[in-house]
Formats: sequence, C-alpha cells, structure tokens
Amino acid sequence: MTRLRIIMLLILIVAAVGMRSYVPVSAQTGDQASTAPCSNATLNSGYAMKAEGFAVFPSSTTTLPFHTGDSFPLNFLGTVRFNGAGGLTGAGDEAAGGVIEENVPFDGTYTVSVDCTGTMTIVSHHPPPRGNEQHRLKFIIHDPASRFTFFFADPFLNLSGSAERKKN
Repeated sequence: MTRLRIIMLLILIVAAVGMRSYVPVSAQTGDQASTAPCSNATLNSGYAMKAEGFAVFPSSTTTLPFHTGDSFPLNFLGTVRFNGAGGLTGAGDEAAGGVIEENVPFDGTYTVSVDCTGTMTIVSHHPPPRGNEQHRLKFIIHDPASRFTFFFADPFLNLSGSAERKKN
C-alpha cells in the first residue's frame, strides 16, 4: 500500500509541475513560449479567410430555394481587415446550396481577450431581397497573429474556417 501511495504522489507532483509550465497554444511564439497577452490591437491587418460547413434553413422568409428545416452546404471565401481598435470590414463570395453570391460586403466589431480568444459580430450586406444578416463568430488567434481559426456561433449554422494574414 505504501508503494501505491508513493506512485500516486509522484503522479500528482508531475501533473502539478506540468500545469504550472503550461502556456496556451495561442500565446506561443514559434518554438518559444511567450506570455504576452492579446488585445484588439493584436488584429490590425488584412486576412484572407475561408469557411465551410452547412446550414439548416430556419424559415421560408428568404429568396434561397429551400424550405424550413432543409440543410444545405455553405462555403465562404473572402478578405477581412481589422483596424486594431475593434472594427472590421470585408467582402467575400458565398455559395449556399448552389446559389452563389459574389463580393458580398460586410462590416462589424470584434473583441479580443488576453488569452487570444475573441468574438466577432458581423453584418453581411446581401443585395435585395435577401438584405442584411447579422452573425456572431468565436475565434482563437494563433501566434504571432499570422492566422486565426473561427466558427459561427449562430444556431442554424455549422460553419468553421481559418484566416491567414495577407502579406500586404
């Protein structure tokens, strides 16, 4: 029984030491760990972004050729520019179940937490009769803010993707 207690004590010590040295992936710099916190200023550039997934059609109040409860594939490819102070603008192409809309502009706001996670609220400005749509996204920034991954936190969208900082 004493031997079992010693082994369990060693496991607890190793686990405690491991937890103290843990640095989230979002705060790592290359091979070297960094404890620099993130903020809205972390995102202050243009990014190329893509997303794919599917949506469940919530109601029949749209011009898309679907009925309530239908699910369909959804893809997005575009660019977004963050201003470093919580504002964003962008545009992109969307394919929703075979219906393609090109160069749909969007704008919105974002908030970055010190742990490099954050939220975005965007408004897509589709042409009439579809009109404006608001979406909420959650994301995590990968060091050194060269890319981030995200997913849509809307009830009828199962859409996730990534964005990579543009060179210019």
